Amino acid sequence: MTAPDDDQPAAGTRSLAERLGLRIRERRAELGLTLADVAERASLSVSYLSAVEKGVNLPSLSTLVKITDALGVSIPTVLLEEGENRVRVGRLPDRAPALVDLSHDELQLRAQVLRAPPASSGEVALPTKDHDLFLYVFEGDLSVTLSDQSRVELGSGDALDARSEPRITWESAQGTLTLWTTCPSRLD
Repeated sequence: MTAPDDDQPAAGTRSLAERLGLRIRERRAELGLTLADVAERASLSVSYLSAVEKGVNLPSLSTLVKITDALGVSIPTVLLEEGENRVRVGRLPDRAPALVDLSHDELQLRAQVLRAPPASSGEVALPTKDHDLFLYVFEGDLSVTLSDQSRVELGSGDALDARSEPRITWESAQGTLTLWTTCPSRLD
C-alpha cells in the first residue's frame, strides 16, 4: 500500500468541487486546450477557471454551463460518475499472514481484514487519530493496546469501538482473523 501524495488528497476525501474540477481539467487536456483558451470561450477569467479546476471554487450552474459549452460536453457527462454505485470484490488469501484493504476509494470509511498467524503482533495500518475505530474478531484471540497503554483482551465474536486513538498496537497468541474499520470521528 502506498502513501497518498501530500499535494493531492486521497480519492476518497475529494470534495465535489475537487472531483468536478478534475473532470473539467481532464476534458480540457483531451482537447489540447489551455486554460486561456477555455476561459476565453466561456467568458471567464483564467484565474477563476484555474480555481475551478483545482477544486477551490465550485461553479454555479450557469457558470458550469459556460464551461461545459466551451469544452463541447454536457453537464450530465461531466457529472456522469456522481452518485454511481460502485462494487468491488476481493478475497482474503487462505494463508496467514495477510492484510487485505477493502476500502472503497470514494468513501471515508477505511476497512481492512487481517489474518495473523500465532505469536504475531503489529500496529494498526489504518488512520486512527481523529478517527473512530471499529474492530471485530472473527476467529482467535487479540490483545489490543491503546495510546494510553491500556490493554483490551478480545476473543472470537468480540468487538471494540474506540475514538481518536493516535496509536493502536495488537498481539495475537493463537492467530486471528479480524476486521478493522475507521472513519473520521463523528460529531458529538
